[in-house]
Amino acid sequence: MPIKKSNRVHKGFTIIELVIYSALVAIVIGGSLGAVYQIISSSEKLNGTIIREQEIRFIMDKINWALTDVSVVSSPPENATSSILSVSKQSFSQNPIVFQLSGDAITLQQGANPTLPLHSNIMQVENLNFSYEVTTTTPNFLTVRFTVSGREYKTKTYIQK
Repeated sequence: MPIKKSNRVHKGFTIIELVIYSALVAIVIGGSLGAVYQIISSSEKLNGTIIREQEIRFIMDKINWALTDVSVVSSPPENATSSILSVSKQSFSQNPIVFQLSGDAITLQQGANPTLPLHSNIMQVENLNFSYEVTTTTPNFLTVRFTVSGREYKTKTYIQK
């Protein structure tokens, strides 16, 4: 009996081709997911850094505001360092203005008002120091130093009485 050849054309993929294409698609999707995870992770880290820097800028601006038109610096004493800054402003009804470290938060109290934190609990301040330098040859100045996440921040403000 002679073998009959079929004139049919076989269309479609073989099982080996399907396995190879499936593996290639899995590799592409896996690589894409890894890249997406890295982008999301970097974005969250960057957002945390931006928030921390904004809060640090707010703290420094608030301290500079308190030192504008200052009439008396009660703490720290002249040519000394303290963890508390207490000042009175000219023509300001809520004197004294007091900055200090309470736990891991920098706080502000104006007059008899309650003490309020100057930043969110996301940011933890490790130390806070104020140095008040009084000289006869240059204007008086106050240096503020604090540490957040191992990084020191410093600002120097000249005080005109």
